[in-house]
Amino acid sequence: MLMRASWMAVLVAVFGLSVPSVAADGGAESLPSFKLKDPAGKEFTDADVRKAGVVIVVTIPNVKHQDPQKHWVHEISKEKWGADGPKFILIEDLAQSPYKDKSMNGMKESYKAGSIPQLLVDDTGDFRRALGVQQDETNVLVYDKDGRLLAFEKTSEDLEELVPKEALQRVHAAIAKLFTAK
Repeated sequence: MLMRASWMAVLVAVFGLSVPSVAADGGAESLPSFKLKDPAGKEFTDADVRKAGVVIVVTIPNVKHQDPQKHWVHEISKEKWGADGPKFILIEDLAQSPYKDKSMNGMKESYKAGSIPQLLVDDTGDFRRALGVQQDETNVLVYDKDGRLLAFEKTSEDLEELVPKEALQRVHAAIAKLFTAK
């Protein structure tokens, strides 16, 4: 741990990199600032999604993550999303895809502006790292309107139950807080 901390200090001092403050169970404690584009090239920032809270699914455009991604999106999409309420975004970490061009072309072909969840592309993986999400994982993070982390869930390694019921309940409880907050 000391070795890791000293290397982080060097990275911060030499390169000006910031290390996110991560909650004990994972996920950045505060929503990091970001500028990401949808597959059509429209830019979105943290200010666009922070107003009423945000639910973020971070994933990778590959076959391994296809089922957990679809399951989380299906379950979270059951909420009553509206124009003025919390936002639901899907972040595709393109940096981890071995087929970046093919993945991006597929996203462009199937993308519909205004759809829920809002699809955004993380070309470099920088936003995934800022969120405290490890490589090769599909995670769900829920942030309130002040950018505070309310929930962080990982996809299970158990292929029989990719999204454990308890994790789903915790995410829905956090989302309920977003809808009731004024």
